[in-house]
Amino acid sequence: MLFCEIAAEKHRHNSSFILAEWEKQEERRHNMKRESKIMTYNHIGLTISESSDIQKFYQNILGMELQRNFILNRFLAKTIFGMEQELEVYSGKIGNLELELFITDQEISKTCNHICLSVSERDKFIEKIRVNGYECIILKREMSDLVFVKDKSGNLFEIKEEKK
Repeated sequence: MLFCEIAAEKHRHNSSFILAEWEKQEERRHNMKRESKIMTYNHIGLTISESSDIQKFYQNILGMELQRNFILNRFLAKTIFGMEQELEVYSGKIGNLELELFITDQEISKTCNHICLSVSERDKFIEKIRVNGYECIILKREMSDLVFVKDKSGNLFEIKEEKK
């Protein structure tokens, strides 16, 4: 074989290898997309001990639109959550976020659970939180401040500035 023929053959071999690798990567991406469609977000359930937070915090501050409320009977509350009481539940939406709020008179233990929300005017939102008497934690950072707010039951919401 002449040098040109060898070079051309090597180029065809390399091109075939690159194409085969690209096809494998595409197949992996396709499979990952298919797998991610198996599980989608449905809703978040939070426990609250202050029923007044439904209107004062969730509706007035976070803009939750209530859709329904119901009673979770004692048997289901015990079986699912280990709580020995009937629970009043309020269900609603904040934008695309669906929430179920479970009202209890039992003590709520500390957790690291939180929901992160993006708002268009974070400074105005922080002011609204403070004016309404809710705790607002602001941690100053070089890149961007961390902002967390709490309802009266201690549920934690991280507040980010909406990307424009």
